[in-house]
Amino acid sequence: MSGWPPAFTFDDPRLTGVVLAFLELLFLGRVVGQLLVAMRGPRFLPPMSEWQSGLLPYRVLLASQTLILVSMTIIGAGLLTAMPWIAERRPELGALLLGLGWIYALSMVVRYAVRMACHPEARWTTRTIPIVFHAVLATWILVLGSYVAGR
Repeated sequence: MSGWPPAFTFDDPRLTGVVLAFLELLFLGRVVGQLLVAMRGPRFLPPMSEWQSGLLPYRVLLASQTLILVSMTIIGAGLLTAMPWIAERRPELGALLLGLGWIYALSMVVRYAVRMACHPEARWTTRTIPIVFHAVLATWILVLGSYVAGR
């Protein structure tokens, strides 16, 4: 099983850390954007209904997003500084991350297809912010898995 992009392996922990940091910044932008909407409701951002599916109350969602960001930061910093306990290759863990990452990514493709089939009036971008950023998180997992798995 390969990572993202398919058949590409990240060999350098620092390059991997940079790519992970970029993906983390995208996710941070989503978290900050939603927080701004929740607190201020600026007109230049989509309304709150566009930012979450409603499965979790916003406070719980924000807390989980914060934990995800902290974890992403620790792992990314560990790769950028080549910390041995983070930058060490673990093929079994890498294979697990790749498998989970692909399931996660493909589930977002299915989620999008189901959403569009059930809500044709909402095509193509209405209420898709969560789907897009779950895809960002899935990509983050795939990139990490590509590095951890090694060749």
